[in-house]
Amino acid sequence: MASYSIPLIEPYHYVKLSRILSPPKLLAHESGSVGKVLPYIRQKVKMWGADVLRAENIKTLIDEDDELSDEESMIDESQDLKRNQLSRFNCIASLLASAECTVAQDLFRTLSQFPIAFPLVLPELDEAGKFKVMIPSFTGPIIKWETKPGTIIENHLFNDPFQLIVAVRIGNNSSGKSTILNQLMASNTMFSSRSDPRAEYGIPHMISGSIEFTWLTKETCNISLWNDVFENYYKEGTNKIILLANLHGDALDYPNQIQFLKQFPSSFLVFLMSGYTENKLNEFKVQIGSKKVVYGYVSDEKKDKHTINTNHLMHDRTMKKVRMMFKEALDIDNSDTSPFKISEIKLGKSLQFSEDIEFHVSQLLVDYVKEKTCRHIKLNVMQLQRRQQSDDGLQIWKNNSELQVLVQLFKFVLKLPLNKRIQALAHLDREISRLSMIESSKARNQAVLKNEELRKSSLVNRSQKDEKTIQDEIAKIWAEVDDMSLGLEHFFRELGQLYEIFSVNNPSDEIGLKLPKLYSELLISGHTIELVNGDNGTMSETWFSAICQHICNEYPNLKIFVISILGLQSSGKSTLLNALFACRFAVSVGRCIRGLFMRLLFLEKDLSDELNIDAFILIDSEGLGASEKMNDPESEKKDRKLTTFAMGVSNLTILNVLGESTRDLARLEKAGMAPDILMVQHVSERNITKISEPEEKFREALREALKIANEQDQEMGISNTDCFHILDERIQNGQLLKPFRPFKNGATAYAPPSEQYHEDVVNLYNSIIEDSKNSKNKIKFSTWYSLIQSYWKAVSNENFAVRFKNIKEIYEFIDSGKRITKLKETIDRSFQKHKESIMQEVRSKLLNWSPNDKSNINSILRNECLKLINEKLRNVPDCNIKCEYEEIDKEESEFEFEFNIKIKCEECEKTNKERIELEEYLRDKNNEKCEMEAKQTIENYIKLNRKSLFTKLTQMLETSFIRKGISSESSDIVINTHLENILKNMSNEGLSNQQRQQKIDDVWNLLQQHMLSKDNTIPIEEKINKEIKDEYYLLPREIYHQYIKGNIPDLSNRKAYKIISKPYLDHFSQFIETKELVVLEDKLDNLIDDILKEKAAYYFYHGIIRDLKNRILKICPNYYLPEFKWNVHLYALLMFKPKMISCQEKWDKENTPLGILN
Repeated sequence: MASYSIPLIEPYHYVKLSRILSPPKLLAHESGSVGKVLPYIRQKVKMWGADVLRAENIKTLIDEDDELSDEESMIDESQDLKRNQLSRFNCIASLLASAECTVAQDLFRTLSQFPIAFPLVLPELDEAGKFKVMIPSFTGPIIKWETKPGTIIENHLFNDPFQLIVAVRIGNNSSGKSTILNQLMASNTMFSSRSDPRAEYGIPHMISGSIEFTWLTKETCNISLWNDVFENYYKEGTNKIILLANLHGDALDYPNQIQFLKQFPSSFLVFLMSGYTENKLNEFKVQIGSKKVVYGYVSDEKKDKHTINTNHLMHDRTMKKVRMMFKEALDIDNSDTSPFKISEIKLGKSLQFSEDIEFHVSQLLVDYVKEKTCRHIKLNVMQLQRRQQSDDGLQIWKNNSELQVLVQLFKFVLKLPLNKRIQALAHLDREISRLSMIESSKARNQAVLKNEELRKSSLVNRSQKDEKTIQDEIAKIWAEVDDMSLGLEHFFRELGQLYEIFSVNNPSDEIGLKLPKLYSELLISGHTIELVNGDNGTMSETWFSAICQHICNEYPNLKIFVISILGLQSSGKSTLLNALFACRFAVSVGRCIRGLFMRLLFLEKDLSDELNIDAFILIDSEGLGASEKMNDPESEKKDRKLTTFAMGVSNLTILNVLGESTRDLARLEKAGMAPDILMVQHVSERNITKISEPEEKFREALREALKIANEQDQEMGISNTDCFHILDERIQNGQLLKPFRPFKNGATAYAPPSEQYHEDVVNLYNSIIEDSKNSKNKIKFSTWYSLIQSYWKAVSNENFAVRFKNIKEIYEFIDSGKRITKLKETIDRSFQKHKESIMQEVRSKLLNWSPNDKSNINSILRNECLKLINEKLRNVPDCNIKCEYEEIDKEESEFEFEFNIKIKCEECEKTNKERIELEEYLRDKNNEKCEMEAKQTIENYIKLNRKSLFTKLTQMLETSFIRKGISSESSDIVINTHLENILKNMSNEGLSNQQRQQKIDDVWNLLQQHMLSKDNTIPIEEKINKEIKDEYYLLPREIYHQYIKGNIPDLSNRKAYKIISKPYLDHFSQFIETKELVVLEDKLDNLIDDILKEKAAYYFYHGIIRDLKNRILKICPNYYLPEFKWNVHLYALLMFKPKMISCQEKWDKENTPLGILN
């Protein structure tokens, strides 16, 4: 074998993204061709295009135009040996041999979906005469077959029972063993043979001494072999899979390979060819010992009934002899039922195992989980992720010795060097998922049977009670499955909880110091982490932030494009992501997985430069619409939350399967949420008529959504139709819908992915690249990760409606929100200033009032005051602009103009300056929707202040009139009308003192009722609660519930301080010191008095909660714990509320007509 060098492909390089590569065109006499085609082949395989490894497709990579003509070839046949000898076997062997072990495992996981042969043993690329055994990379993938309709058997390759049929030859023949075997396979190029395209130019470099293998199932066997031999074998319900191993070369030349193969539960098919002798046969028998052997004689001359005549391989009569050899080979001694252990295999000097992902430290953890069971680990050991908010996490940790052991074992894995860490985690992922699947298999089978029972009962007996009983039983079974569902995400969650505990209580522990960095290295290398826990709907913010901060330290200017994929459980979305980006997202591992998972994938430099992006972030949603949660309203709520969040933090969302959630489209539109969207619809054929029908239905759903938005959001004054127009335009341009043809190429249990599916994946990938290229919403990773935490809090609020098109708009929303708040504060000051000046003018006008005036001067005075209030407020905060217009109209002198400029309202000047700056900021963002919404928000706030202040001022005016004895016309009418009725009905004797007092009381009560009917002010408590809800929209739900209940927290019993340094831990208490608490509570108690005194307004005004919140934030030092700060806010709010109500009631008594009357 000629040796050649191919670079090792590490995980980081394997998952790097590039442009779709064009098929290389090699010259007919080119050398080193394998290295030149591997990047193309690797990309094709990553994207489920494994058909590229078919011999007939490998042939197309060589430029046929460069071949010698027949005439030239006849002149010099020696040139054949110099021809390009690119072969299928060299390509697949080099692909796997050049891959780091986790990459090789990922490649094989994909390739195992296809009915092809794999190199079980292959030559070392850089060491002649040495061979690599690939079993460590090939262990674990699930192979399936059907025993009867609806019954599928799953076999974990090399972990579950198997039998190996070994095909070898002794001697040589022009048509070899592989050519014969291929006649029985689904593909006549399954094994490398002399019949392969271009085989006439020489055997593959790597073939001699190699062993190819495949499994014998319906997908790999031809019809005759399946019908005659294996169909009946599998129908018996066995879970033992049959493998076929094919040794290339004369068996006697490779004794180490024979010794390796005989250690399996195996039988041998020996093809005896010309040149074999009895001595050679005896030598072989000695090598294999007692193993069962079935012999076949091969010749191109002999025609007796025991000989396989290679000239008649197309004759069924000839091939039946070979089929019967297989049937006989199946019949071996199965009395030894002990599990086969790959680890006990002994290798000869020329063989060595490929690098294994299994490590001693990872196996220790696997053994620990196996001993304790997945159920026990999840329910009894991993207690931190199941604790309530009020539980003491540190105490749980200290009291749980099993958790301490589990975490210690997991830390051993995480502290391995990065490349070893990746391998060990892959081992853990594979083995713990397998343990979980095995442990829950009985319960899952019960769920399947119960579902079948439900289906039958629905058809036969429509009793809702019976159906409900079965549904409850199914839910209970799935809950049991969930209790046994254990994966790496649960370890990640537990570490997240521990990190939060230790960062506060013991920040110098390695959990706080080292683990976030170790996980950031994994994320940079393409490892998947959990973003949101779908089981309880939480995000471990502190843990996630710590990991992301290390990434920012490593890549401070990292520019990203975020892609999420949404779809129902088992809709193929994870498979689609895996095909698009060579991910390792969970796919049908028999566990209940729920939540959002995230992966960071870097781009090759040329693609990065073209797109102006450094990396993609991929977000996969798991468990949406899970069948076992179908009748659970809380589950549906969590699904909506996860979907909303995933779309909100993404630049591009891929919706898998059109129409599966059209009932939620109206909700998305109502919320004004319009991320860039691509839709994948899985169809049986690309029939334009069939595809356009669901498109039209989808467009109709959008029209319905727009209608709902208009009907229910009118009180907002704004209706956003961006989503409708964007998606409708995409439909018209043929850019929204990506029709995918069937994933499977056939209807059998293990039918391979279709070539059409691969083509559709490539088409979608190119669309994504183009979308990212055209996107204007690229963002830095540092900005993205800090924003999504606030966004998650907002989404977690049940009343939150998502209003953002994409991540850029989220950032602009938060930034503009700060600017709007600042502008609102200046607006408050403007109205406060004008309130004082208006009241001053009203007081001066009231000096003209005369108590004895009999004319209508008092009525005129009232109207003048009301007009003054109305006109003055109407100009706030634009009084300076109006003033300038008046000066221009009057064309006054320069001196007078300068004088008027000097008396301009300073507060309104500041407000308009802030307003102009905000408008310019929003204009620069080129977001018309955001600009219009901000403008509407400010206008509404001004109207709200104007209306509120107008009410206050008119109340004060009416009160002043009442104090001076001036009643309103309506009051006079009420009094006079009632007095007339009294006089009309009064007897000649007049009224007694008691009657007179009763009539006075009646008139007084009527006047009160009249005043009350005109009073439309909102109750003070309702105003306070509404403003608290608006201002504290991120307040934790539990804290908000305590506020509603009025439960004032005892700050002395809550941990207040962060732990700064471990040396002082023994003498340090986290509870607040008594002196400090007294000072703190004194400040909080006096906040309301300080605010009202500063504002000179002893009543509730809009913005007072914002002022209160800002003062609380200033009071709380940075060394307070976040939880303690929230309780400080709760304490302050509950102290503020009764005081504010009292102040308002006191003000009302002195400044409202009703208060004066009372």
